[in-house]
Order: sequence, then structure tokens, then C-alpha cells
Amino acid sequence: MAPYHARALPHDAVSAVDIARWAALEAQALEPNAYASPHFILPALRHLDPGSPAQIVFIEQEGAAGTAAPQPAAVFALRRQRGNKVLPLPHTEVYQSMHSFCGAPLLAQGHGVQAWQRLFAHLRSSSPWSFALVIRNLEQGGEVHRALQRACDAAGYRLHDSAPRQRAMLLPEDTGPEALKRNLRKQHAEVERCKRRVAEGGELGWHIHRDAIEPRVVEDFLRLEHAGWKGEEGSSLRAHPAEEAFFQEMVRGFASEGRALFTELRLAGQTIASTSNLVSGSTGFAFKVGWDPAYRKNGIGILNEAELVRNAPQVIADLQAFDSGAEPASFIEKLWPGRRSLITSIVLFNRPAHWALQAVQWARDRAQRRQAGAPSDAPEAQAKAG
Repeated sequence: MAPYHARALPHDAVSAVDIARWAALEAQALEPNAYASPHFILPALRHLDPGSPAQIVFIEQEGAAGTAAPQPAAVFALRRQRGNKVLPLPHTEVYQSMHSFCGAPLLAQGHGVQAWQRLFAHLRSSSPWSFALVIRNLEQGGEVHRALQRACDAAGYRLHDSAPRQRAMLLPEDTGPEALKRNLRKQHAEVERCKRRVAEGGELGWHIHRDAIEPRVVEDFLRLEHAGWKGEEGSSLRAHPAEEAFFQEMVRGFASEGRALFTELRLAGQTIASTSNLVSGSTGFAFKVGWDPAYRKNGIGILNEAELVRNAPQVIADLQAFDSGAEPASFIEKLWPGRRSLITSIVLFNRPAHWALQAVQWARDRAQRRQAGAPSDAPEAQAKAG
């Protein structure tokens, strides 16, 4: 087997050829992830984290006899951390922006274990100060996680996984008119009543845009996402010029490959609810939602999402799953009954990293016991009990 090597570049030095190979890898990745796409990572670093010392590391396998161009076995976006609440020692993180909801790096099928191993070797030689590698929002038991486990076992590194949390997913078996009734149960009738009430104001239509995304579609989304409490609290994309610039550039990149997806609820020719979504491989990724606060009582955001479930067999039949990007207890959990478990994985390179992580866990457990009103044991007592 041809050897693997690591090639690290500042994010602003990645060439057009590199981006094309990165995008080609994304299309065939072991585990799809739109948030690891060059169309997401590079705009995020330019606009959301300017000045970040992030690097893009290409793990490449040489062509036969050195005659063919090296092919990427993986692409990692990495950022150094001096220490944070995850681990209070210097470490390296797989980069995620403030708007990233999944953390799996892109690995080529058949190269996952080797790519992780080569990354470990690269970090140990180029960043000897780095005590660990942190990957947040990784699917527990997914292809990337399993490759990581095997690579850690082979390298002799301890892998720590956090407690999992659940994320709502839309799967093909949970789509269509009958599935929508089943998902919503007693609330289905109320959703239909709200739909009829909104339609009293004019012709009500639902639309999906996947190929060419018109500027009007993007503008309507940004306007609605900024409306209401998000705009008032300053948490919308439009409230921050850098975030809007990121979104515009990111959407253009995905749309250039037919991988941006917007849904709209339009009343009398005006958009009153909109969602922005991304596609990577055979998986969709929900990004942001917006709706006109004048129709809040009628739940038009839910109506828009319900129409996607109803029409999915026709409009997204090519997708095997749709990740909601939602936090637990979100309204989307009833509409999208599928689940995936997400964890934070930490590759501990040495004993100090292991001890530091144990200290963090002990402090967190102690704080939880105090909050619950239970007595906390001293570290010495825990050690004796162990």
C-alpha cells in the first residue's frame, strides 16, 4: 500500500486545485457532513473566525510509483486551543464554527483508520505541546467514530467519549402524508387547522428550491430569520455583517453544485416562512429557519417543516437522512422522529491529558451533585473507594 503523508496549509493558502479535491472527497466521504465541506469551512474561517490560526491538513496517499497526483484520504480543519472547559491543557480541536452542528471530518472510504493514524503522527511531530485531539458533535458509533476507535487502539492512545445526546433526524420511512399523521399524532389536526386559517389570507403554497437558488430566495430567508425575537436579541445572521457575508458566500458555494436547499411557505405571493438547508453526499443538513412574526399564532414555522415531511418522498427522494441540527426538546422532534447520538471524543496522547480530563470530570460531577443537593465526596474518599 502506498504511504500516507500529511500536508498542512493555512486556510487562506488553500488552492483552487485543493478545493476541488476536497469537494470531490466530500461527495464520496465515509460519513457525509456539510459542515466539513470546503464551501462551509473556508467561508466560516474568513468571516466568522478571521485571524484564527486554523490549518487545513490534507492526508494524502501517493499515486502508484509517484506518477499520479496524490489523492486525499482525509481533510481536517484544525485549530489550536490553549485550554478550555473541555480540557484545561493545550490541545488541538477539529474546527467548528459558531454555526457548525456536526463535527465528523471527511474521510475517504477505505482509508479512515490510516487517515486518523497519520493525523496522530502529524500532530505529535508538529505540535508536541498538544496533549489531546478533540472532536465535537461526532456521531456515536458512526463510520468516522468507529475508524477513530480502531486508530486509537492501534496507536495505543486512550479515547474518551462523552455521554451522548440525541439529535432529531428525518428518515425516509418517516416521510409522506401518512407518516406525517403518525409523527404528529393528536397534533396533526391542529396543524391542519392552522394551515386552513393561514390560507384564509390568500393562496397558500409550499415551494422547495434545490438547483438554482435565486437571490430573492436568499433575501427572503435572511429577512425572515432576522424578523421577530432573533433580530431584537441580535442573534440573527443579518444582525451581524460578518455572519451575513459568511452565509451569502457559503450558499453560493453549495448552490454552485446544486447542494443548497431552501423551503418556503408563500401566502398571496409573499414568503412568510423559510428554511435554509445544505446537502452533502446522500444526507441533508438543516441550517437555519425564519418566519414572519405576524403569523406566529398559526405556527407557520411548523407548517413549513410539516410540508417538507409530507412532500419528502417526491422532492428529496435521493437523500437517505436529514439531520435537524436541533437541540434536545426542539419542536422538530415530533415532526422528525428519527434520532442520532452525538458525542465529544477526546484522543488523549499522554498521562497528563488523562489526569486533567479526570479532574474536569470530577469537578463537573461535584457541581452537579451540589446543584442536586446531594453531598459531595472528597477526591481522597473517591480514590479510596476506587
